[in-house]
Amino acid sequence: MAKYKNEDIFQIVQTENVKFIRLQFTDILGTIKNVEIPAS
Repeated sequence: MAKYKNEDIFQIVQTENVKFIRLQFTDILGTIKNVEIPAS
């Protein structure tokens, strides 16, 4: 699994012209959740 620093993510977002970032995780009961946020 690749580990990125905050600076790495910001650089990728800028160079790849990313508009939205989707965060996916599981809640305490194991249900998959996701949230989409603007890259700005």
